[in-house]
Amino acid sequence: MKYVIGDSDVYSFNHYLYGEAYMGSFRGKRFRLGREPLKNVFFSPPEEWGKDASLRASIWDEPWCWEKKDPASLKEKDFEFSEEGLKEAVEWVNNEIK
Repeated sequence: MKYVIGDSDVYSFNHYLYGEAYMGSFRGKRFRLGREPLKNVFFSPPEEWGKDASLRASIWDEPWCWEKKDPASLKEKDFEFSEEGLKEAVEWVNNEIK
């Protein structure tokens, strides 16, 4: 299987603590990984990083950017906001975009 996102492509977990998303595209699809809600929690105590939050993976059709995407084409799944959740989200995106 040709992976959409490899280990060297995805940003480290710390990136998501700053309330930033990772976006990319492959084979006519776009994808986004980000904390939900998108919020900078880097300076919060570590036990609060995942409180009431998830890591959301989103996929939609090209050519639209995140702000202009067709909601009907959006597919999303939430994962635990953790290093392990990030790995699971990357695997899900790879399986969805083949």
